[in-house]
Amino acid sequence: MDFLDGFLNIGPFRAVTWGIIVLFVGRWLIQRSSFLRDYNIAAVIHRYGPSHLAFIIVPLVCAFFIDIVNAFMIQYFLASL
Repeated sequence: MDFLDGFLNIGPFRAVTWGIIVLFVGRWLIQRSSFLRDYNIAAVIHRYGPSHLAFIIVPLVCAFFIDIVNAFMIQYFLASL
């Protein structure tokens, strides 16, 4: 691992290794925590059913948020040229 131009660079092997570690830590947390086990998305859908409104609202809100973030990112990267 090294820093190049202010960014942390890691190789592909370490990236995959950290991804696998995070996967297993997440699974361990779900098994150990009753809150995470009882209130995950599958349990909510099973109990209340799917929300048809969420299929419309969530993509629209996320797209709007992404557009705003992209506008700021473009300004930042153009200013650094």
